[in-house]
Amino acid sequence: MVRKPLALAFLLILFAAAVNALSTMRVPAIDAEEQGVLTELSVSAVLGTGKISVDISPLISVDTQESIRTAAQVAANLANKSLSFYDLHVSINADASSVDGPSGGAALTLLAYAELTNQRVRRDATVSAAVAEDGVLSSVGGVQEKMDAALADGIDLMVLAKGQSVGDDFDYVVYANQRSNGSLQVIEAADAQEAARYLFTPAGSKIEGAPSQGIPPLSVEKITPSLASAPLKTLASEEISILNSSYAAFIDNLTRAGTNLTQVTGNEAAAEAVDRSIQKAGSNAQLLLDNGYYYSAANTAFLAAVMIESLSARNASEEQFGRLLDGLWDEIDSTTFELKTTANFEWVAAAELRYYWAKWKLDSIENSFEEGASVQSLAADYAAAKVWLEAAKRMNELAKTQAGGLEVTELNARNYARRMLDQANALAMEDERIAADNEITWHLQAATQECASAAYVACSTDSKFVLAYAHAIQDAQNKTGRQVMRQLATEEELSGYADSPWAEAYFIHSLFNVQENNRTGDASYLVTALKLQNLASELKQNNVELLSELEFPTPYEPATSNATPIPSQAPSVTPSASAPVVVVTTSQPLQNPLNLLLALAAAAAAVLLLAFLLSRVTARRAAPRSPQQMLERLDEALVEGRISERTYDRLRAKYSVRQPAREKKPVRRKLRRR
Repeated sequence: MVRKPLALAFLLILFAAAVNALSTMRVPAIDAEEQGVLTELSVSAVLGTGKISVDISPLISVDTQESIRTAAQVAANLANKSLSFYDLHVSINADASSVDGPSGGAALTLLAYAELTNQRVRRDATVSAAVAEDGVLSSVGGVQEKMDAALADGIDLMVLAKGQSVGDDFDYVVYANQRSNGSLQVIEAADAQEAARYLFTPAGSKIEGAPSQGIPPLSVEKITPSLASAPLKTLASEEISILNSSYAAFIDNLTRAGTNLTQVTGNEAAAEAVDRSIQKAGSNAQLLLDNGYYYSAANTAFLAAVMIESLSARNASEEQFGRLLDGLWDEIDSTTFELKTTANFEWVAAAELRYYWAKWKLDSIENSFEEGASVQSLAADYAAAKVWLEAAKRMNELAKTQAGGLEVTELNARNYARRMLDQANALAMEDERIAADNEITWHLQAATQECASAAYVACSTDSKFVLAYAHAIQDAQNKTGRQVMRQLATEEELSGYADSPWAEAYFIHSLFNVQENNRTGDASYLVTALKLQNLASELKQNNVELLSELEFPTPYEPATSNATPIPSQAPSVTPSASAPVVVVTTSQPLQNPLNLLLALAAAAAAVLLLAFLLSRVTARRAAPRSPQQMLERLDEALVEGRISERTYDRLRAKYSVRQPAREKKPVRRKLRRR
């Protein structure tokens, strides 16, 4: 009889200990002004039934909720315990209007792990990384700003995801050491288990054997592209030359204005890191170019050029930034493209893609600017739009060098592009993971806008991006890095892409990403490689199908729905707004002759009534068609040869749905300064 009270008392002691347990960490975040702040994050665990509760002062997003659930499960797996026996309480105290995104996932994981294993995270440490279901850490945004906040708050150890420095091309390990005179140690971890080894060390201690730099030297195996990639080699060489000259001009302009890179970036360590990053980007791009990775070289130079443009724009006043936007709009409005032929259409389409990406990005910036977003928060997007447009112009010049071929009619690709866009939309609608992918969302929106603007070759190409990336996400689901690696093709299959320069370029870029995984240990490079290899295959197929469509266009057939068919005897069906209402009922055969005569009479009356109604309807003037309907009829008329190209251009200009004219809006900016 004594045992039960003793056992109960023992359980109460355990429960009280669990209730009192509380693990806390100061976690860096980004506020609405794009500045780094520290958020207090706490997790407590008590014996329970698997519930997770969240106490948060600002609004919590769906992404953050999902991140909490993932973090809790990863922590339980790491501790070798079942969540069904515990209740977790998460408390987030953020100095912001909302908490968004998955960047606190690693911190939540380690705090929950501390609770489940009765350990304590060192009080002078923090972590900024997202966490996947398998415990792998991945890169997040705003790391430099977060690191500055950690420095200001006396943090001594900061853990990032493996490959964060490489991905951002900014050595955070060296930056932190310089900014703090060695007091802040930054370490990159591949997964939650490795991060735990660092964050449960004694406060104030240094992690022995940690790398002194976050970016190992770039090294790639030499590869030999086909002759079809020669224009891309020229483009990459131009991008590198422009990068070097634009950076020299940027520094010279700062000197002329009586300022320097330190004042632009905020401190000397940041200025040194930026200078080193851009210089290294130029040398890495040249290394890639010399070894046959033409697209990789151009992309490296592109990203560095975006950084320079972003630095140029970030300290502009609202009035100055408005003028920058207006100037870029003027460039977009005056940009024209080479006529497409069977020889150059891939290059013209590549130019158009960058043009439309710049255009839609600029439109998004304009909307955010109107809504009060700061210049600093929009500078990077503006820089991307500007560099995209410049790349579009250079690709268009390369298209002029592809002589020969037959002139093609863009409109012939309309039905094909619509089919590809239908397939892309269907994939995004059926899988939440696909719809949540930022790259897929971007290309899907771009494809939609391109089709609406009658840029059908570009629309089909952007749709292929969506299809390739979506299938890669599905293929990589629940697979380890080694399993994804086994799915990837090797250099031996390169010759199969020689017919399409862009398919070959993306395949070679996938080989570069595999080597980046080997260099950095960041498994996300393998998923990127899978996306790129899928894209290479899709573009190779797109090249063949487009050539056929441009010569012999096929009818439009909407994508087949995968929805479950409605049973034939369903009790009721709610029709769509545009569908005619049809009601089907079943009844017994008529047995009485009188009933049959009455039925025939009713039918005759119905026929007469229907004829009367039809005569009234047809007598009325047809409702005017919308501009969009007129544009579609014009497309059909041109394809069928019923109107000339010249007439088509004139009428399309007449019926095009134009956006409202952009305004300088000085009043808007005055209001925002109140």
